[in-house]
Amino acid sequence: MPDTRLNPPPTNPPTPAKSQRVLSCVLCQQRKIKCDRTFPCENCLRAKVQCVPASQLPRHRKRRFAERELLDRLRQYESLLRQNDIKFDSLHGGSTAEGDSRQSVETEAEIVNENSRESFAPFPTPQFSQGGYQAKSFWKAMNESPEPESGTTPAPPDMNESVVKKTWDQVFEPSTSLFGSQNTYLDLSDLHPEPSQIFRLWQIYLDNVDPLFKVTHTPTLQSRIIEAITNLKDIKPALEALMFSVYCMATLSVMSYESDALVGPPKDKTLAKYQDACRQALIRAQFLRSDDRDSLTALYLYIVSLML
Repeated sequence: MPDTRLNPPPTNPPTPAKSQRVLSCVLCQQRKIKCDRTFPCENCLRAKVQCVPASQLPRHRKRRFAERELLDRLRQYESLLRQNDIKFDSLHGGSTAEGDSRQSVETEAEIVNENSRESFAPFPTPQFSQGGYQAKSFWKAMNESPEPESGTTPAPPDMNESVVKKTWDQVFEPSTSLFGSQNTYLDLSDLHPEPSQIFRLWQIYLDNVDPLFKVTHTPTLQSRIIEAITNLKDIKPALEALMFSVYCMATLSVMSYESDALVGPPKDKTLAKYQDACRQALIRAQFLRSDDRDSLTALYLYIVSLML
């Protein structure tokens, strides 16, 4: 019989422990970026922050029951209550009889969704027609005044849109303005600079003024200016006022020692000439009665050029 002490039985080698999964660091998980999973990682070294390894596995989110499964369970519980003759309030407030209270799962889901939409709707939903959303008329709202109480002054007669506009036209005639000047040029095309100078002023406006104010749309306005340069005598008054306001802001944005090379000497006289031309163009565009966006933008830039 062999001696077991001299030849011990072979033993199984120890199985290597399963390597633990290395997770991204806490900062990379919060920023939702790829982590190289070395501590400290490259992202934390670049950001010069402390790299904290994630020690625990991310918790799995509990799966939310779908509405169909939830309603199926609810219907099953209601049927058990009916079988045991237990009175209860049905989900839909109907009879507890089995034949009267059974509804399809799709109908129940629609009711639950409708109730949830109503509970979370903070404002009433606007009514839409086939032609789109119809805004309420301003003049109709002005005429829908409540009836006066006893002892109070009766409301004025209905305000007519044509009457109000006619009165406004009489107060602000085309020859008057808020600027206190009634002298208008017969031809403002002579006050425009040369085409090459117009492009230079436009580029100065894009570099110095547009990043600060952002009141003009560069692609569309640039194409309109290029088209207007070809015929300066036939420009719409609102666009012409906007062009002169651009000249004003571009001239104002350059330094005094740069004005000779960029906008022409001297700067003060050049700026005054463009401001006067912009004022006359605004009068011609009848900015007090116009709802054109170009007129409003030109008026804003003109006022800013006077304030700075």
